[in-house]
Amino acid sequence: MTTNLTRRAEMLDIYSDLYEQTSEAISDQERTELEGGANRLRGQTFTISFIGRFSVGKSLLINRLFLGEDVLTFNLKPTTARTLLIRYGESPALSLVYPDMEGAEHRDVLVPPGGELKAIAAAIMEHTTHLGSPAGHESGYFQLDWPNGQFFREGVQLLDTIGTEDIDDRFIDQTYKAIKSSDAVVMTLSMTQPLTDSERRFLEQHLARTGKKVFLVVNKADARSPEEQEMVLKDLNQRFGALYRESEIRVAERIFAVSAKTGEGLETLRERLVHFVTEERLSEILQSHAEWLRGRLHVWSMDCRQTLTGYEAKKAGDDDQLRIAGDKLRALAERLHHERERLNDLRIDLTEELNRLISDLRDRCLRELKSLDQQGASVQVIGTDLAMAFADGIAGVTTHVQHSARKALQYRIGKLASIDAPSLKELGASNTGIPDELISNAGKAAGLGAIAVGGGNVLIALQVAMATPVPWFGLGGTSLTTLFAGALSPWAIPVILAGAAIFWGSGEYRETRKRQKREAWIASARQSLDKDFVAIESHLGEQLGQYIDAVWQQAEERVSQERKALEFLIAETDLTTLDTRISTMRSEEQRLNDITRRLDTLLPKVA
Repeated sequence: MTTNLTRRAEMLDIYSDLYEQTSEAISDQERTELEGGANRLRGQTFTISFIGRFSVGKSLLINRLFLGEDVLTFNLKPTTARTLLIRYGESPALSLVYPDMEGAEHRDVLVPPGGELKAIAAAIMEHTTHLGSPAGHESGYFQLDWPNGQFFREGVQLLDTIGTEDIDDRFIDQTYKAIKSSDAVVMTLSMTQPLTDSERRFLEQHLARTGKKVFLVVNKADARSPEEQEMVLKDLNQRFGALYRESEIRVAERIFAVSAKTGEGLETLRERLVHFVTEERLSEILQSHAEWLRGRLHVWSMDCRQTLTGYEAKKAGDDDQLRIAGDKLRALAERLHHERERLNDLRIDLTEELNRLISDLRDRCLRELKSLDQQGASVQVIGTDLAMAFADGIAGVTTHVQHSARKALQYRIGKLASIDAPSLKELGASNTGIPDELISNAGKAAGLGAIAVGGGNVLIALQVAMATPVPWFGLGGTSLTTLFAGALSPWAIPVILAGAAIFWGSGEYRETRKRQKREAWIASARQSLDKDFVAIESHLGEQLGQYIDAVWQQAEERVSQERKALEFLIAETDLTTLDTRISTMRSEEQRLNDITRRLDTLLPKVA
């Protein structure tokens, strides 16, 4: 029986046939990509995470399902407090794996390879349970290398996680990360207390969207009678039927009643888990690799066919084919010249459009400034609103011009050199954006104006205070005072009138100065806007020119490649060399077609 594990081996052979043999159709870069794809497939792992409440039997279940030995601690008290990864190793060993400050992975060996079972069990008890003293590096995890089991050799790995009760966010986060990175998740429940409130919340919050990979395993079946087990399973089937139906999965295939203590149901569960990750999950991975390879094989076969057609036409002395090649060369030159002229027209059109948008935005900002001034808004409000309108407007202009440029260039130049929309977008990505200092100028002008007006008001207030007459207080009824007042009485009224005039004049002076400073700030804001728009128009114009030049350069490079191929076809006159090349290309084309058929036989196309 052909399994996906054997298909993976055959797929790796296909990869090797492609990147190990010399081929004119496959470039060195593409050969490197093929080798990288093979390495990814060869090193593919499949992770099964065991999650659940404390003391539901996750560790004992792993012992009995996969390890064949009671390595993991499993009585009620020393529950798992740190994530434990179990993977293949030539001999048993236990390590702590953790990242350093730069993210590089480090490993502390707690039990070296070849350690005795008792030493490993003791180290697990010491470092990964609540009863022990866990080693440092809370961001790390423990790794158990284990040699038993063919599925471990094929890349299956297990994760024994911390209980799902909310004991410590630092540790619970590790369980959540394990769920996201796993290919299958075994949610372990207890037949004695199935689906508690905390378990229900955990399923709803963290597993509802991952139904395709969730298995519900009800442990401790030996604690209930067959009738009671049936009632529990029936209830779970009803509760989770909708979740699995949405994923097109039969609920009965994902809910199991087992007893890690007696072994009841373990063989069925083991077979189902291994089949899921090594067949169903691996099938998706293999199909992804196959589709990528089919696309590459099609391109390479087409390249071989085109090159072979050219060689065969020249070998037969087909003057018409050579004339057509010459006509294509001339047509390419004419098209390139014609499109260069159209490119200059396009550059002018886009520049005019940019100038118009900048001019419109400038007028809008000036109208906004005038409107806010007429409303009597404060300098601070005017500056803030003006800066926001300035920044939003410039962003809109930039986006609009970018879209117009990409659309126009794809239409006018795309057919010339087969430049697609994603290529244009990628080219333009690094040539866009307005410097922050330009956008912030309006805000800076507003801030300086506010400071100037506020400082002027303080100076005016000081001047008023100094010019206001100080009233006389405390003049008593002594004869000396009366005599003094009588002597000054002829001057009292002029002094009072002079004081009033000074007071009134000071107020007018203050209002006049405020008005003058406001008008000066408004005029300064207008000048700042004019200067900013000139700078931005120049900046965007320069970026637009750079973008158009980059697109045209790419078009010229692609056309140049086509021209070189045609020139080579015309210049090649050595019939002996042609015979060799024709033979080589026919063999290469046949080899690629054979590999395509092998791939289609191995993994038929998905409709």
